[in-house]
Amino acid sequence: MTPPSGVVLLTDRLVARGGLDRVVAAAVAGGVRWVVLREKDLPRADRAALAADLRAILAGVDGTLIVAGPDALGGDAVHLPAAGPYPPPTHGLVGRSCHHQPELNRLTTEHYATISPVWPTKTKPGYGPPLGIAGLRSLIRASPVPLLALGGVETPDQVTACVQAGATGVAVLGALMRAEDPTETAATLTSAYVEAVTPKLAAPNRNQGKKMTPRTLLTIAGSDSGGGAGIQADLKVFAALGAYGTSVLTAITAQNTRGVDAVLPLPPRTVTEQLDSVLADFTVCAVKTGMLGNPAVADAVAEAARDGRLPQLVVDPVLVATSGHRLGVVGAVERLLPYARVATPNCAEAAAITGRPVDDVAGMVSAAEALAAGGPEYVVVTGGDLDGGEAVDVLHGGGSSTLLRAPRVDTRHTHGTGCSFSAAIAVRLALGDPVPAAVGVAKEYVLRALTGARGWELGAGRGPLDHFGWSA
Repeated sequence: MTPPSGVVLLTDRLVARGGLDRVVAAAVAGGVRWVVLREKDLPRADRAALAADLRAILAGVDGTLIVAGPDALGGDAVHLPAAGPYPPPTHGLVGRSCHHQPELNRLTTEHYATISPVWPTKTKPGYGPPLGIAGLRSLIRASPVPLLALGGVETPDQVTACVQAGATGVAVLGALMRAEDPTETAATLTSAYVEAVTPKLAAPNRNQGKKMTPRTLLTIAGSDSGGGAGIQADLKVFAALGAYGTSVLTAITAQNTRGVDAVLPLPPRTVTEQLDSVLADFTVCAVKTGMLGNPAVADAVAEAARDGRLPQLVVDPVLVATSGHRLGVVGAVERLLPYARVATPNCAEAAAITGRPVDDVAGMVSAAEALAAGGPEYVVVTGGDLDGGEAVDVLHGGGSSTLLRAPRVDTRHTHGTGCSFSAAIAVRLALGDPVPAAVGVAKEYVLRALTGARGWELGAGRGPLDHFGWSA
C-alpha cells in the first residue's frame, strides 16, 4: 500500500465543530483522502464503531482510514506512537510519530512517519521548540522513510513550504476540526498541495533575440497517418515544450481517428540505420520509445540502450492503440524495460506485462512495484482508462508509490494521450528535471491538452489532443 500523501486529517472529536462524522465527511468532500482516527480514550467497542463510520465515509472516494495504535480496528493502516511498540506489528501500512533524528533512527519496517511540530501548536505540547522549515528539511533529507509534516499547519502557504521542503504531505488537525466550513478549508489546503507538487509548465524557449540551441530529443516509434499519436504526436509535444525533435520510425501505419487499417513493420536493419544516422550527428539529451512492433526491432533498440547510447530513456510500452488495434507484443517491450529511466504503461499494458489484473488503484500499485523490480528506475501506471471522477496515476520509485490525481476530462478525444504523456516526461528530463517533477509537468500538460481539444471535430472517432494550446 502506498504511504499517505496530500492533506491527511487527524481526528479530535472534542474540538470538532458540529460533530466528528460531519467534519470528516465535509473534509472528504473537499478533497481529503487520508484520515487518522485518534480518539484513543474511547472504549474499544465505541472506537471500533467510529472506525466503521469513517470507513463508510471514505469508501465512496477510495480513501484510506489509518487507526492510531497497534489495533487496526478494521482500518486500512496503523499509526504508532514514538514510544513503541518496537519493532512494529506486521501490517500492510504502518506509520510512526517522530519528533527528532534519534526517533527516525529507530525506524525499521515502518512505511512512513510524521515529524512534528513544524510550527507552534496547542496539540503538540512538550515536544521541544518547533522545527521550522529548515529543521523539517534537514530531517526529511536524513529520513529512511517518507515524512508527513505535522504541527501548526493551517494555511496554504504553510502547505506549500512543507512540500517544497520534501514532505509527502501534511497532517492537519485544528485547522480542519475547528473550521467553520471544513469542505472549503480542505479544498484550499488540498489545492495548495496539488499546486506545490505539480510544477508549472515550462513555456517554449523565448530567448528574446539571444542565440540558444534547444535540447535535442529522439523518439523511436511508429508513424500515425492521422497525426494524433506515434511519431507525429511525439514531435508535436517536443516542439510545444521547447525542444528539437528527431525520429526513428519502427513501423508505418494506415490509421485515422476511427482505427488502424494496416501496419507495416520496418526491417530491423532500417531501424538501426536511422538510429545510427541520428546519433552520429545530434547530441540527444533524452529518448522515448513507443510502438516497437516486434522483438527483432526491440532487440535493435535494446542493443543501443545497452551500449549507453539512449540517455534518459522513457519507455512507453505501446501494445494496443486507442482504437483497440494491437500494435506490439509483450516480448518486445520486455527487452527495453531494464534500460528505462521511466516506464509509462497504462492499466491494460501493465496487466499484459505482469500477467495480473490491473483494474483499480491497488492493482496499479502492485503492478508498478512488479514492473520496477524488472529494471526501470521509475514506473508510472496511468489510470486514465479506469472509471471514476478523477484520473489517478501511480508513480513508483525509490521503494515507494505516490498517487497523482487530476480531474477527469469529459471528452472522447483521447487519441495519443499515452504518447504525449511519455514524450512530455522525456522533454522535462532533458531539461534537467528529476523524475517526479517531470511526471508532474507531463500530467499537467496532458490535462490541458485534453481540455483544449474536447470541443474539436477532427475526424469521426477518437480525435487528437490540443498539443499547442490552440483552444486553451
